[in-house]
Amino acid sequence: MPPKTFLKGSSPILDSLPFLHGLESLRHKANLCAEEINTTITELTFIHIREGKFTWKINGKSFILLTEDLLFLRPGDTFCTHKRMLEQGQLQTLHLEGECLQDYLDLYSQMEASDRSLICSIFQTPRPAVVQGFKSGKFIFDNLIHELEDHELGYKTRILGLIDELLISSARSVTSQAVNPHDFPSLFEKLDTRLRENLSHPWTVKEMASGVGLRATAFTEKLKFFTGFAPLQYLINLRVSESMNQLGGTNHSLTQIALETGFYSSQHFSSTFKKVTGYSPSKFRLKKHRKMLKKQA
Repeated sequence: MPPKTFLKGSSPILDSLPFLHGLESLRHKANLCAEEINTTITELTFIHIREGKFTWKINGKSFILLTEDLLFLRPGDTFCTHKRMLEQGQLQTLHLEGECLQDYLDLYSQMEASDRSLICSIFQTPRPAVVQGFKSGKFIFDNLIHELEDHELGYKTRILGLIDELLISSARSVTSQAVNPHDFPSLFEKLDTRLRENLSHPWTVKEMASGVGLRATAFTEKLKFFTGFAPLQYLINLRVSESMNQLGGTNHSLTQIALETGFYSSQHFSSTFKKVTGYSPSKFRLKKHRKMLKKQA
């Protein structure tokens, strides 16, 4: 495919597409003697490797990208090619409006709110998102260029749909990629913190799995290996643990504690709490208070 460039400010066709700041298909050749120059990303940016092999530094860390790989960069990320490394190939880039992915999705995506939220959580990892072997990339980028070139009836709707397809397909690919088993404990710790901070959220196994970049089945297996519990049972244990803290350290009502820790009613809270601890919440609170008074005496 010959190089093609559509950039905001130089391509009048983009004036009617506020969500699209640029779409390029270009030949890339790095100068062997060039100095490393960090570029700070200012837009939501997807880079699809159509052909070639590239070693780039992103936020100071080296990444190797091969043909069909897809890279997602966010505003604030820094990017540069390695000094004294000859690189050549073909790239396709997409630049979207928005300081964060949530901004773009809320303004322009045709997806349901739950899907938008899930996709954001998948791409919110500290590391730049790299999708290996993203075979859909060629089709999506080529069709985006085709719609911009032909400018036919409904092209704007088609372009929005293709961008949604890019986000959905790449998010699915991220969650299906294998995670290094040695990385899982640290990822698990982050998930654990996230769950504890948002116990009132109606977590699903799918949401929890996406937070560590795994499919639900693989996530369930790894979590059981590291903790001995299936995901939902582990979540229940966290909720009961926090409710125990509140029963012993606050005067909140059982209903308030139930809702704050993710139970849908005080009855559900009471039955689950007793099943896990052997005590009803009221008896547990009484026991804690008696123990506290005994210490003070």
